[in-house]
Amino acid sequence: MLVPDAENRIGLRLLGPACYLGAENGDPVDITPHGKPWRRVFAGLARAFYAGKDGEDGAVEVVALGVLGQRYFSDSTTVTIVSERVALRGTLSSQPFEVRYTTDGSEPKPSSALYTGPLTLSQTTTVRAASFRDGKMIAASSGVFTKGARPVSVVPAAPGGEQGAAEDPSQKKGGGKKKKTKP
Repeated sequence: MLVPDAENRIGLRLLGPACYLGAENGDPVDITPHGKPWRRVFAGLARAFYAGKDGEDGAVEVVALGVLGQRYFSDSTTVTIVSERVALRGTLSSQPFEVRYTTDGSEPKPSSALYTGPLTLSQTTTVRAASFRDGKMIAASSGVFTKGARPVSVVPAAPGGEQGAAEDPSQKKGGGKKKKTKP
């Protein structure tokens, strides 16, 4: 799955006789617990770890679902919902998935709008999506798309200094030089 923005979140679901061990994305400041069934991508990447169950045979597949797009926009933005499957063992099931979505922040149901193509948003919107097979939710993901500028992070002020500024010793009285004193 190609993920264009580092802030997009991918929902993961394992189907078959295997265990989900966790996921990571290489971001040194991401504190998301490894056992969550989703991961925010970092530099467009994330990876998940799985292990087969001892003594159990059968097909194993991973379903990934992403609600992808620019999280902050000025006039409008295009949001794409992508659902992909990967066979870890055996072949993929021939049963089709349906991707359903909502734009009011509610959890998608089998009766929610069927995703057929990109959505154009012009207001702040929470898009939630889910893959369904035979009426059962398989994977889910969501995204909040905000009309307006991205919030700016501000470096806290240093004690006695300007916001985000380091103290320059040459600007102190006396030019930052120590006076020589006679013993």
